[in-house]
Amino acid sequence: MVANVWPGNTTSRCAMVGDWRRPNFKSDAFSICIGDGSLSFLTFPDETAALFLELDRILRSGGRIVFRLYVAPAIAETASALKAEALSGKIKSFHAFKIRLGMALVAQQSAPEVRVADILAAFNSLFKNRQELVQMAGWNRDQIDTIDFYKDSIVSFSFPKRDQVLSIASKTFPNARFVSSGSYEMSELCPLLIADKA
Repeated sequence: MVANVWPGNTTSRCAMVGDWRRPNFKSDAFSICIGDGSLSFLTFPDETAALFLELDRILRSGGRIVFRLYVAPAIAETASALKAEALSGKIKSFHAFKIRLGMALVAQQSAPEVRVADILAAFNSLFKNRQELVQMAGWNRDQIDTIDFYKDSIVSFSFPKRDQVLSIASKTFPNARFVSSGSYEMSELCPLLIADKA
């Protein structure tokens, strides 16, 4: 990731590789901590709560966290409804479909977590003919085939609901709140979580 997206180290910025769930930084080191979708890679609620405690430790007084999240909808979608919506061409991005399918699978479980291999299995069960899906949904076949990266993966995603996230975040950051991240497809499920350290 660093090799592909980082513009390069300078005297004022430096990329570091490590376990960001347990950041090896001194206390009160940062004025802001930003993440994009990263909380979905944590188990919920345990690792999420532990990260918020670490963020509180490494933030200076008055510092801020800003995370774009993937949160499950208040009213769960079903895989069959998503299939119908996809085949009617109403879902513009395959990647949005993939995340929403994961959220639909989470809704069937007691914990808001789903293995990506299970997302692939559900997708393959819903769609036997990918070329037909290309024609009906209008998605690019190369994008569709990216779901095969999930095969045999041990990775899981967490998709808690908004109130579940706030119940954990507010224990460490009482002023935690959600704001809109824009008006793009699926943006209602991708709010920004913002909180300030007192």
